[in-house]
Amino acid sequence: MRKKMNKIALIIILTCSSAFAGDDKVIFDVSRFPDSGLMRMKTSNGYVLVVKRSHEAIAKLESQKHPIYEEDPGVVKNIYRSIRKDLFVTYSPCRDGSQLSSFDLKKGFVCSDCAKYDLAGVPMNECAGKQPSVLPEHYYSDEKTLVLPK
Repeated sequence: MRKKMNKIALIIILTCSSAFAGDDKVIFDVSRFPDSGLMRMKTSNGYVLVVKRSHEAIAKLESQKHPIYEEDPGVVKNIYRSIRKDLFVTYSPCRDGSQLSSFDLKKGFVCSDCAKYDLAGVPMNECAGKQPSVLPEHYYSDEKTLVLPK
């Protein structure tokens, strides 16, 4: 009898070949992503998560009524909360010492304190509160290079 297996999200902890730190920035090579998944990098300001959204996840975001957050940088004031709709860059949404306990390519982030956030960092339950995840300053120097100031 075959057991039904849940699809597990690919989590990549960045290595020196995927990201490197310059004098004033951290550079991610986003071309190393599979079709969808999550990369995590520790920076001086906390963990930065880079999510490669699937076509299905993008369609789901487009079908929802997301708020536009005033505190978001102008370049990401959209329903995706990102510069590119296929890539979402955020600080870990988990607060107060809570850890990211799971990540689902269809549903989003779950923190160890029960907080849930969708793939745009929007809170999905009371435990998460009303504030979205915080977005770091970042830009793309070309199609495959994500740059984060340190």
